[in-house]
Amino acid sequence: MNYYTEEELKRNLQFNEREVTVPLPNSIFEMLATNEKLLEAKAPHTAVAYTYIFIVTWLYRFAKYGTLEHEECDVKAIKKILGYSSITKDLDYIVKKNGVLEQIGLIKTVSFKQAPISWHWDKENNVFDGFTTYDEEQSERFPEDIQWLKDRGIIETTIRNKKIKYPIFAVDDLEEEVYGTFWNPDNTHMIPFKVFLKCMTNEKLGCTAFMIYGYLHSRCGMNGGSIGVSIETISARTGIRESSRDRALDALKKYNLIKCHAEDFIVGKGDLETPANTYETVVNANLFNDEPQYYRNRTVMSLEQYEKHQEVIEAFNNSPL
Repeated sequence: MNYYTEEELKRNLQFNEREVTVPLPNSIFEMLATNEKLLEAKAPHTAVAYTYIFIVTWLYRFAKYGTLEHEECDVKAIKKILGYSSITKDLDYIVKKNGVLEQIGLIKTVSFKQAPISWHWDKENNVFDGFTTYDEEQSERFPEDIQWLKDRGIIETTIRNKKIKYPIFAVDDLEEEVYGTFWNPDNTHMIPFKVFLKCMTNEKLGCTAFMIYGYLHSRCGMNGGSIGVSIETISARTGIRESSRDRALDALKKYNLIKCHAEDFIVGKGDLETPANTYETVVNANLFNDEPQYYRNRTVMSLEQYEKHQEVIEAFNNSPL
């Protein structure tokens, strides 16, 4: 796999500090982790699908189709952003027209004429106020002006052949009084874009770490800022297998994208119930580590050692002040 540097990726996407987050539905994890086609791969593609959804939603939300060349944000370009070769066919079953993500109903392929080329903010009410699409902009021009621009190559005559990905869940009214996530962020999670930049420019992180971060971030948001969850549950909710999960969690901790309060691991504990690890996600990019750093791992002890340890704690708690 080939990865951009962070500065290269920022430059390629023309990132600026206003383009911070996009809301993804919390239900997306179940939709991906239970999809049989995504789980068939030797290394399940749930994390790739999740990360792809994130970037095409970001491109749409911040109207990047109005500032980037089409070749800088088409499917081939996104494959490279995710760390894959632009010509790989391995992901096509996920991202193509009528592929897995379209079958699930998360996105659809539409004409570039429907692409947002600028987005608007209602300053008075401090809310997002929609888009101007390519077609809407062209409809305001005089026909002779359009022809003049075409003759000089400013407007492409082949635009009808170009396509973009439309994030259905983010834009459409899904049911009565429930609007797309761009307008209704209830039951969503919003990953800072700098987390995406960090994961997509570090081969130790990548899509797997990005999805695990997203899952933990969504659950922290639902539970007051932290979440106690077992590693088995993380795999079950993301579809990421044990070895990939453990490598990603290790990297997320080393680069300080997550903090983990690790509970003791009890060898031979049998039916003894012990607390799950507690996680917090780090959102301030200034706190991320540029190089992997040591973190405190869990303590491994025997059941006998654990019981003696608990006796000491109980005795201390019951002692008079």
